[in-house]
Amino acid sequence: MRLLIIMTLIFLQFLILNKSAVAQDEDYSEEEYAESYAAWMFEASYTLFDPINTFGRAVEGAKSGFNISVLKQAKPGSDMFFGLSGYYTQLGNDVQENVTSQGEAVDDIASSNVLGFDFTLRYYPDLVFGIVEPFVEAHLGTRFYYTITKSYFPVFDETIDYRANETNSSLAYGFGLGTHVVIDESWALNFKCSYQLANIARYYVKNGENNVDPLENFDLEFSSTDWIRYDIGVSFIF
Repeated sequence: MRLLIIMTLIFLQFLILNKSAVAQDEDYSEEEYAESYAAWMFEASYTLFDPINTFGRAVEGAKSGFNISVLKQAKPGSDMFFGLSGYYTQLGNDVQENVTSQGEAVDDIASSNVLGFDFTLRYYPDLVFGIVEPFVEAHLGTRFYYTITKSYFPVFDETIDYRANETNSSLAYGFGLGTHVVIDESWALNFKCSYQLANIARYYVKNGENNVDPLENFDLEFSSTDWIRYDIGVSFIF
């Protein structure tokens, strides 16, 4: 009987010590985990590209696209993040419905595209307004301009004669201002406005004509390619 009481007391003491250890671990995870682990951030956003300066005079209106970013905290507890961003938009697209010599319907398509990659440096200043966390960014990267032509046969659901007609690239750089609206510890809404400059490049823009060959409905331009970007998206922190 005495042995049973002693074993019961030892078991109860073990439970108390284990509960205390778990509580300490929980306190650590809540208060110190952020200081011991460098976080990652994945972002996806809808982007509106608004050409300005000589680029704005050549390209008509703002263009829709998207942006994907992967950022890493510089060190545990740091307000600095760095990483890579990739974005895409289309400067113009033209489709001509034609008929081949064999009487088959074909859509001849030409598109002028922009694909870019930036090294991104982001800093969160010590300014938090409830669930709103502002940040500033610096960008440096490369922008690619390319024009694609292809022929699509709707009856066969087949694309042939896929060709890159013009490719060019330029150095791009700029800065951005944005905010996170925190949803929980892992998710946030992301709003950002960026001013980006780029060196002179060749690119195609639509000229308003309606020729059988869709590429003839574009003119080749040569200028700097500056724009203002507006991003609305989500951020996942892990």
